[in-house]
Amino acid sequence: MFQKIKLEDSKFDVKEFKNIISFLNVNGFVVIKNFYKKDFLINIKDIFLKIFTQEYKIKGKIWGHPTNFDGLQMLTYQKDIELVSDIKFKELFQNDFLKKISKSYFGLNDIEFNEKLRFLSLKHSKRPVTSWHYDATQSLKFWVNLQDTDEKNGALLVAPGTHYLGRLIAENNLLKGISIKKMRTGVRNDSIVLQNRISLNVSFGDLIIFDTDIFHTGGLISENQERLSIYSYTFPLPHKKNVPFCSPGWFLKSYFNINKINSLRKYCKRIICDDKYL
Repeated sequence: MFQKIKLEDSKFDVKEFKNIISFLNVNGFVVIKNFYKKDFLINIKDIFLKIFTQEYKIKGKIWGHPTNFDGLQMLTYQKDIELVSDIKFKELFQNDFLKKISKSYFGLNDIEFNEKLRFLSLKHSKRPVTSWHYDATQSLKFWVNLQDTDEKNGALLVAPGTHYLGRLIAENNLLKGISIKKMRTGVRNDSIVLQNRISLNVSFGDLIIFDTDIFHTGGLISENQERLSIYSYTFPLPHKKNVPFCSPGWFLKSYFNINKINSLRKYCKRIICDDKYL
């Protein structure tokens, strides 16, 4: 039986670094209270809105959200947004404290530290923002909402401790030669591993950090509500999709890994429901 984690147990002050790392390691997520000053976030929000109205034109891709049909998202790089921002936007995700968190979490591994930024402007929807899943690519994700957020406007939901299971499943897929693009990451909503789920209700100024191997989802957004959020992510290097030639990872993706041979794969592949969910 899972130990029930209360939301308040996950919230720490910035000075509690050791407790933050400990809780993140055990549970796969953590919330840092009042991490950002509100006047700083108000300026960030102003830039955010100008990007989606095209008042700020920066290098990046804007496209619709696959489940939130009136919503928009954008992917850009930190270096590109610095060209149009007259405030220290870099302090949002590339400050020294978050670098210390990243280096501590990934240990001796080299990292790509929060170079990419994703902006989400989501509107009312009768469908959850996403289904329950873990991310195919390993990362530590840093997430800030530009308003108070709870179950009414799409708060993140997580299943504490499941990052160990997500990591095991991902590694098993990679060892069988299954690429990241073809990896099944969905988790059934009624799965027993989600019985400990909690909603990450946060205040304007709070920061959410989570290991993307944890099972997580975005909730419903009620009528006349919206969710404005920005996140970035730190990857351990090398990227799984850019493995060096003749490295162990390269052999796993190549046909030297006999598990990739179709005549053999059927003996190591589970038959699971509709082949979409765990």
